[in-house]
Amino acid sequence: MHFNKELKKYNLNQGGGNWVKYGITFKSGERYFYLTAIPTNHLLFPDHFSYKEIPKGEYEIYSHHGSMENMKHTYVEIYKVILPKSNLEIQDHTKTGFIHFEKYDWRFHWNNPGSVIDIYLPLNTNLD
Repeated sequence: MHFNKELKKYNLNQGGGNWVKYGITFKSGERYFYLTAIPTNHLLFPDHFSYKEIPKGEYEIYSHHGSMENMKHTYVEIYKVILPKSNLEIQDHTKTGFIHFEKYDWRFHWNNPGSVIDIYLPLNTNLD
């Protein structure tokens, strides 16, 4: 909620129905971080905003359907059930710190059961 207030305060709302926001999960040292973000689109941001680039590459995309309170179940399903049964190799976050990101768009409606959030996991494409 604080993030949305800051966007409004600095007139960075994306307006209309074609908006997008991101939730970026990364690790630095032994600590995990969650960064809320919007695309830069070459906008000027206040000094207290940070810039973090989502790494280029291939991603496996999963979708969370339903309220935010059930998001943990989706992550458990992805990381503990789906990935171990698949042939996918997720990029090792110990090298980059980047774990995954969530994409929020017009389909996201807070705790509405019809809400959709896409989850992007970076694939290891350097398999030799």
